[in-house]
Amino acid sequence: MKILSWNIKQRQKSRLNKIVDGVKQISADIVGLQEVDKHLLESFVPEFKALGYQLLSYEFDEKPYCNLILSRYPASKVSRWKRDCAFPDLLSLARIKIRQREVNFFNCHIPNGSKHRFKKIRTIDALLKKLRRTKGKARIVVGDFNEPRSESGKEIESWAYKTSASPSPTKEEKCHWKNTVNELFKGEQQHGMKDIHGYKAGAFSYIRGRTPCRYDHIFGSDHFKDSSCEYLHRFREKKVSDHSPLVTELNFLS
Repeated sequence: MKILSWNIKQRQKSRLNKIVDGVKQISADIVGLQEVDKHLLESFVPEFKALGYQLLSYEFDEKPYCNLILSRYPASKVSRWKRDCAFPDLLSLARIKIRQREVNFFNCHIPNGSKHRFKKIRTIDALLKKLRRTKGKARIVVGDFNEPRSESGKEIESWAYKTSASPSPTKEEKCHWKNTVNELFKGEQQHGMKDIHGYKAGAFSYIRGRTPCRYDHIFGSDHFKDSSCEYLHRFREKKVSDHSPLVTELNFLS
């Protein structure tokens, strides 16, 4: 099955057709879209239904945009699991039935730290808590995480010690921030999730100023075998969105 994660940053109705055409070209079985303008959501519904998708939308209380999950398999929305989260509506969860198997599909849009400060980390904490609790179940996590700041083959550098947030996080908060981001990307033993694309020299999904960053990710549990994973830069280069969509092919191991 093909999985797509894409922050479409949809604010203008004029780009609606380009977004829908991009999803049609990629033709994924399950799609996680972030930053879908709530006021344009009704325009998306008939377009995506025509492509054979069931739509599950998750609206924000504070934001003018929402997460959207599209599935060609039967899916149901899960709520009331994020009460301790700073931004509960930034984390979406659906249970999807795939050939008699149930998959927990998470679609995430983690807020940036410069504006939202430590609420960013509390949002990741809530996700990690749920992933630890569901370890052993089939899960896929996609989204825009606004992390890491940079990476190498072995090291992950978060925004903890480089954030422009005001007031600046405390020493304890910075340490917590660093550890939380490290667990997200390197904590497979704790939560059972693997960064499908992983570090590759030169890989990125978004350009912050003049700095390429790999903010968009797909994680999978050990129930799946991945055969490919790539960022499709042509959509960003054509200004369909400022993020490159990320696509992977996953298959059940047995």
